[in-house]
Amino acid sequence: MTVSNGGAIISHIMFKAYASHAQAKSYLGELIDNGFVAYDELDRKYRTTAKGLEYLQAMESISDMFCTNTKRSTPNQNGLEVHQF
Repeated sequence: MTVSNGGAIISHIMFKAYASHAQAKSYLGELIDNGFVAYDELDRKYRTTAKGLEYLQAMESISDMFCTNTKRSTPNQNGLEVHQF
């Protein structure tokens, strides 16, 4: 959905999403049906709706809360490995 924030044509969305035309149309159809994206027939661009932007912001907040450390384990003071997720 971030691709369509300022408005994007289908080929731009396909390129950014690494999707075929059929896949992009299917995904965009679902997003439109759920109110996350709107299609502007005048300039033939897809745009993220207010609901879509709100969803993206919520997902970013959740992602930040669950940010994981890429280090698998570190020894603590006792020499025991402490796993970090």
